[in-house]
Amino acid sequence: MYSTFVDKKWNHYIIYIVCVYISTNKKEKIGKTRTKEKEEQKMRTLKRSKGITLIALVITIIVLLILAGISIATLTGENGILNKADTAKQKTEQGAAEEQVKLAVMASYDKNGELEINELKKELEKIPGNVTITDTNGGFPITVTIDNKYTFIIDEKGNVEIGGPRPVVDKDSITVTLNDGGAVPSDGAEDGTPLKITFTASMEGGTITKVTPGTLQNGQITYTTTGTEKEVTFKITGTVGNDTYETSYTISLKEYYKKTEVEAGDIIKNPSSFYGATVTGYDCPNSAGVNAWKIFYADENNIYIIADDYIHYDYCPPSATQAITKNSDYTLSMNNVITDYPNGSAHITSEKIKTLNSDYFNIKGYTSSSNNIKATAYMLDTNVWRVYKGNKAEYAIGGPSIEMLMKSYSQKYNLDYKAQVSSSIGYQISKDGGSSWANYYTGTLNVNDNLYVISNTSKASAYWLASPSAGGDNELMFAGGNAYVGFGNYGGAGVGLRPIVCLNSNIQLEKKTDGTYAIK
Repeated sequence: MYSTFVDKKWNHYIIYIVCVYISTNKKEKIGKTRTKEKEEQKMRTLKRSKGITLIALVITIIVLLILAGISIATLTGENGILNKADTAKQKTEQGAAEEQVKLAVMASYDKNGELEINELKKELEKIPGNVTITDTNGGFPITVTIDNKYTFIIDEKGNVEIGGPRPVVDKDSITVTLNDGGAVPSDGAEDGTPLKITFTASMEGGTITKVTPGTLQNGQITYTTTGTEKEVTFKITGTVGNDTYETSYTISLKEYYKKTEVEAGDIIKNPSSFYGATVTGYDCPNSAGVNAWKIFYADENNIYIIADDYIHYDYCPPSATQAITKNSDYTLSMNNVITDYPNGSAHITSEKIKTLNSDYFNIKGYTSSSNNIKATAYMLDTNVWRVYKGNKAEYAIGGPSIEMLMKSYSQKYNLDYKAQVSSSIGYQISKDGGSSWANYYTGTLNVNDNLYVISNTSKASAYWLASPSAGGDNELMFAGGNAYVGFGNYGGAGVGLRPIVCLNSNIQLEKKTDGTYAIK
């Protein structure tokens, strides 16, 4: 029994040991297998990782190359940043050069508003840098090149265009006719008459393709106005290859219409047609004191207008400290105001004002402290009479001088009236060109011409002139309602005042259908 027991016990041990061995061996094999699988998995993972990393690297390089290409193109391409920066720089320099040219143009206008070509050349030469100037047969257009880079073309109106290929108008081809093709009347067409304009334009190496306004056929441009335009500006477009160029060209029509715009030079050429005409559109602080203004006189630079009637006492300005002496509402004397001019002619300092009595001041060089020259000083005091000076006037004074009156009347009626001083006391007058002289004349003026004579004497019988009389050191010149030109005591009754205004030299008058002239 014991032996059996022992045998069974050892059998259990052996079986146990065998089982443990088998189990341990199996675990080792399983462990090895799993370790091997893990290592193989790692290898597979590593291989996949290396593969993915290589692909990513290749893709990254490709993307970087694309970005580099884009960056290079952005910087250096036709529309790249560097080219755009260079273009912007050139445009800035060109703009600065163009501004210099325009400033030179602005500084080259004369007092009549005309662009003076020689002055323009001088101003262009002042532009910094290398400046080359070329004119067209001594006239416009002018071509100016700055630093051999930027070229500009200047026309007679002061327009500045960038140089280069551009449409060109054949000036000799310009014709202006009536709409039916008939000739424009020699004295001009009536306002509102349509005119037909024809001319040709061309472009070297290119073709004219468009014009506004008008029609274009084989380079010939035709346009019919509405009758209201006084000038027409054409925009002409041409092409050279794939490039388009445009220019503007203005044709003035003023010479083809009956003249409606008048300046001082026009008036002195035909004074009888203008002297006495009513002028509208003139405003001044004392506008209410004057019913209307009339053209009284003109010289080469200025137009002078006069109040059409005597001014009321309420509108007569005082001197520095004194009011004018009131004899009645319209008859005014200078008893009081002369006290502010104790030195007489010494108070008259403006050279322009002295020319109104040129023979006294500029030719004979007289001076005086007589009462009549004191009264003259009051009448010529532009500071006092500034209440009649509007923004379209150079100055205003209390009345015309005797020299102005005689010149105006002579020009209008083709006579030879004169005025000259006989001494420092004052003026004498002549009706026969200087053959004889007198202190006064009756019947000197046309009583029917209300520019010089106010026939209605209910307000006053005459108006003071801004000149001393040779009749005596208390005598001032005046023009009377009975056609009398002579003298009277500065303190006398019965004489009134008619202010004179000198309009600015650039003033033009526009004729209206009712015969009046409006200040432009």
